[in-house]
This record gives sequence, structure tokens and C-alpha cells, in this order.
Amino acid sequence: MVDGMLLDWGVSIRRACRVLPFDTSSYHYQSRRTDPAFLRKRIKEICETYVRRDDRASSGTGQLVDQIRRRNDHRGRRPIIVLYRSCPWP
Repeated sequence: MVDGMLLDWGVSIRRACRVLPFDTSSYHYQSRRTDPAFLRKRIKEICETYVRRDDRASSGTGQLVDQIRRRNDHRGRRPIIVLYRSCPWP
């Protein structure tokens, strides 16, 4: 809708958003979510280095998070654990 006003009427983004009840920050929003395939691969590499017990790494999720952070991937603890638990391990 905002893009249509920009093209048809030739107004600025700020003015188009002001006329419509639309926030300019919502117009400029870009998601920062990354693809979890790289993190999934890194989790698998770390888990393969540890002795397995019951199809899970015996090191625990705390050490897994620490290992990932040591490799310069500073993510939150919870997304790492959720991804670890959702992966189908061989």
C-alpha cells in the first residue's frame, strides 16, 4: 500500500506512512534471523567429538553452548538448545 503511494503519487516514505496509519519503522523492517543449517552443522561437529550415550552427546547442553561460543558464534543459549533437541541424530 505504501509502495503504491510512492509510485503513483511520488511522495516520500515518511509522508505516505503518515497519511496511512503505518509506522515507518515497520516499512523499513528487515528480519535478522539466520539460516540454522550452519549452526546445525556446527552442533553435529561438536557432538561427534564427544562420546555418545543414548544417541546424544554425553557432554550436556551447557558444554555444547560453551563450545559454540568459543568458536565465535555468540548466540543465545535457548536457540542452541532448541535446535539441538530438534535435530534427528543418527
